[in-house]
This record gives sequence, structure tokens and C-alpha cells, in this order.
Amino acid sequence: MSTTRVSGGSRAAVVLLALLAAAVPLNAQQPQSEPLAERAAPQIAAATLGGTPLATPVRLEILASVEQPQLHRPAPDADVRHRNEAMFNGALIAQGAMGIFDNVLNHWILELHRTVPGPYTLQVEIGLVVVSTALLVTGLRRERQARRR
Repeated sequence: MSTTRVSGGSRAAVVLLALLAAAVPLNAQQPQSEPLAERAAPQIAAATLGGTPLATPVRLEILASVEQPQLHRPAPDADVRHRNEAMFNGALIAQGAMGIFDNVLNHWILELHRTVPGPYTLQVEIGLVVVSTALLVTGLRRERQARRR
């Protein structure tokens, strides 16, 4: 790899390419004894710094900061499922509440604008309020069921 100086947004691309080059061995039959960070650090430091005196500290920083990939995936934690469920329920509640608030206040009370022009404006807005109410009720029910568990 040449020691050309790279500036600006290209550094992230150089780091990524160096990591990919170090991750994929030239000979697939050859086992890789060094960790990925140690194989990629010289290419990253040479490409980003071009052989300046900062190359060694940066190489050490790269070795310390590049996380090793896990070969096995840990079993899913129950807390992760509950956090994701709470986030999804919150999104349902927020979307439903915002839809009701927007349609009732902005479209009907303040008459700032309409959802669609034409003869079916009222039907479309009523439909949106019904859908928003369904989202809100579904989110609240799911949240109540999740808290009971």
C-alpha cells in the first residue's frame, strides 16, 4: 500500500478499506494468527498519516480502539426484547396521539389546511383520526400487557 496522504472525508474510506484488506487474507488456506486490528493498523496508519511521526501513536490507538469481531453470538437477553417492545409501543402511542392532535386541532378547529383537496376531504380526515385512534389504543394496550408481565 502506498504512503499517500489522505485528507478529509476520505480517511474513513481508507480505514474501512484497510480493515477489509486485513480481514480477507490473500490465501484463504492460510490461517490468520494475528487479530484483525493488528493486521490493519499498519495500513491504516500509513494511509492516513503518510509516515509522519504520529504514525506509531495512531497505530497504537487503532489497536486499542478496533473491536474484535465475535465469532459467536450471545443468547438474546430478555431485557433487549422488552426495550424493543417498549420503543415500538411508544412509537405507536406517539404516532396515534400526533395524528389525532394534528387532525383535530390544525384541520378542524384552526382550519389551517386540509389533508386533501376535493369533495372527500372530511371523509379522509375522519379516516385519519380513526386510524390514529386505533394506533393509540393498540400502543396503550400493548404497553399495559407488557407491564403486567
